[in-house]
Amino acid sequence: MHVKLVRTWHWVVFEDLQKAYKLIASHPASGSLRYSFEVGLPGLRSLQLKRHPYLIFYIEQADHIDVWRVLHAKMDIPAWLQNPGS
Repeated sequence: MHVKLVRTWHWVVFEDLQKAYKLIASHPASGSLRYSFEVGLPGLRSLQLKRHPYLIFYIEQADHIDVWRVLHAKMDIPAWLQNPGS
Protein backbone atom coordinates (compact mmCIF):
# COMPACT_ATOMS: atom_id res chain seq x y z
CA MET A 1 0.00 0.00 0.00
CA HIS A 2 1.26 3.46 -0.89
CA VAL A 3 0.95 6.20 1.74
CA LYS A 4 0.87 9.76 0.47
CA LEU A 5 2.09 12.45 2.84
CA VAL A 6 -0.07 15.55 2.58
CA ARG A 7 1.69 18.72 3.61
CA THR A 8 -1.00 20.68 5.35
CA TRP A 9 -0.77 24.32 6.34
CA HIS A 10 -0.21 23.23 9.95
CA TRP A 11 2.73 21.07 8.93
CA VAL A 12 4.34 23.94 7.00
CA VAL A 13 3.93 26.29 9.99
CA PHE A 14 5.47 23.61 12.22
CA GLU A 15 8.47 23.30 9.87
CA ASP A 16 8.91 27.08 9.82
CA LEU A 17 8.73 27.20 13.62
CA GLN A 18 11.48 24.59 13.81
CA LYS A 19 13.67 26.67 11.48
CA ALA A 20 13.03 29.79 13.56
CA TYR A 21 13.89 27.95 16.79
CA LYS A 22 17.19 26.83 15.26
CA LEU A 23 17.96 30.42 14.23
CA ILE A 24 17.15 31.69 17.73
CA ALA A 25 19.31 28.97 19.29
CA SER A 26 22.31 29.84 17.14
CA HIS A 27 21.79 33.64 17.02
CA PRO A 28 19.67 34.70 20.02
CA ALA A 29 20.37 38.40 19.49
CA SER A 30 18.76 38.29 16.03
CA GLY A 31 15.28 39.01 17.41
CA SER A 32 13.86 42.50 17.74
CA LEU A 33 13.70 44.28 21.10
CA ARG A 34 10.70 46.38 19.99
CA TYR A 35 8.17 44.79 22.35
CA SER A 36 10.69 44.75 25.20
CA PHE A 37 10.47 48.52 25.27
CA GLU A 38 6.71 48.64 24.67
CA VAL A 39 5.78 46.32 27.55
CA GLY A 40 8.74 46.95 29.84
CA LEU A 41 10.14 43.41 29.85
CA PRO A 42 13.94 43.70 29.64
CA GLY A 43 15.47 41.28 27.18
CA LEU A 44 12.21 40.23 25.54
CA ARG A 45 12.89 39.60 21.86
CA SER A 46 10.61 38.68 18.99
CA LEU A 47 11.20 36.99 15.68
CA GLN A 48 8.60 36.79 12.92
CA LEU A 49 8.21 33.64 10.88
CA LYS A 50 9.22 34.24 7.28
CA ARG A 51 6.10 32.94 5.52
CA HIS A 52 3.48 33.28 8.25
CA PRO A 53 2.07 36.11 10.39
CA TYR A 54 3.32 34.70 13.70
CA LEU A 55 5.84 36.13 16.14
CA ILE A 56 7.95 34.10 18.56
CA PHE A 57 8.62 35.90 21.85
CA TYR A 58 11.62 34.78 23.86
CA ILE A 59 14.19 35.79 26.45
CA GLU A 60 17.81 34.64 26.34
CA GLN A 61 19.04 33.20 29.64
CA ALA A 62 22.64 32.32 30.55
CA ASP A 63 22.26 28.64 29.64
CA HIS A 64 19.01 28.43 27.64
CA ILE A 65 16.31 30.41 25.85
CA ASP A 66 12.82 30.80 27.29
CA VAL A 67 10.16 30.92 24.58
CA TRP A 68 7.27 32.83 26.13
CA ARG A 69 4.65 32.89 23.42
CA VAL A 70 3.96 32.40 19.73
CA LEU A 71 1.31 34.96 18.76
CA HIS A 72 -0.44 36.01 15.58
CA ALA A 73 0.90 39.37 14.40
CA LYS A 74 -2.61 40.90 14.14
CA MET A 75 -3.26 40.54 17.87
CA ASP A 76 -2.94 43.46 20.25
CA ILE A 77 0.44 42.13 21.28
CA PRO A 78 1.41 44.68 23.96
CA ALA A 79 -1.94 44.20 25.71
CA TRP A 80 -1.72 40.42 25.46
CA LEU A 81 1.84 40.29 26.80
CA GLN A 82 0.93 42.49 29.74
CA ASN A 83 -2.29 40.59 30.51
CA PRO A 84 -2.34 37.09 28.97
CA GLY A 85 -5.91 36.47 30.18
CA SER A 86 -7.34 39.29 28.06
